[in-house]
Amino acid sequence: MKELIDLTGTVFGRLLVLKEVERHPKDNSRQWLTLCSCGKETTVQQRSLRDGSKKSCGCLWNELNSLDLVNKTFGFLTVLEKSRQEDNDNGVTWICKCHCGNIVTVSTSYLKTGHTRSCGCLQRSIVGNLNRSHGMSGTSTYTSWKSMLTRCYNQNILEYKNYGGRGIKVCDRWRYSFENFFTDMGAKPSSAHTLERDNVNKDYSPENCRWATREIQSRNTRLQLNPMNGITAKPNGKYLVRLSVKNNRLCLGTYDSIEEAQQARKEGENQYWNK
Repeated sequence: MKELIDLTGTVFGRLLVLKEVERHPKDNSRQWLTLCSCGKETTVQQRSLRDGSKKSCGCLWNELNSLDLVNKTFGFLTVLEKSRQEDNDNGVTWICKCHCGNIVTVSTSYLKTGHTRSCGCLQRSIVGNLNRSHGMSGTSTYTSWKSMLTRCYNQNILEYKNYGGRGIKVCDRWRYSFENFFTDMGAKPSSAHTLERDNVNKDYSPENCRWATREIQSRNTRLQLNPMNGITAKPNGKYLVRLSVKNNRLCLGTYDSIEEAQQARKEGENQYWNK
């Protein structure tokens, strides 16, 4: 039987998951009670959290749709007028003119977050210059950098919903410069390594990324989806921490708070898993 994922404590956009509630009456899908950063509690279907279609109680939508962006500039785009079309996921859209002369329609959220800064000419220009300048376009390190950008900004691929669709971005230092990425991360150690974010709910950036084997990356992803993994709440109010190492179950101690237990768990992973 497939193990159910516990989202308690996980953050999706502005929503902090508090607990699971009764399943949806129509399709029996899982639902969660969440607390928005504005202070309002709301019940959200699990699939809406995980695919990024629900990021707030509705306050984010209201804020974005109340803005007037006419004549404002975002990267290479200047807003001409509000479009009559709406993006089902991102609200009001705007007709924009790129500095190259092309006309494109972009949603408020994509303009405000920096997701879209041109009609596409900016990225094509950057990639073209990089291919000519650094001489590493055929390396696995460059491929990892390109894949990171694709996951976050190409809406036409399946992986987008788990990255860009959830609001995950690439910091500007890396998004517009492979050289900066290479300087910060170094060469990919081996074909067994992939680019990992320490916190899967935060962006790609130097302080949140490292090279890791797929096994370690898979473990860390599971742990962040379930922050109580390996931690047991005892009747006396304390928290017992365990860790599986080579088919053996190690006890890492008992702690007074969940924060101390999570820190002990993380230190144990670094000591025993990341050798």
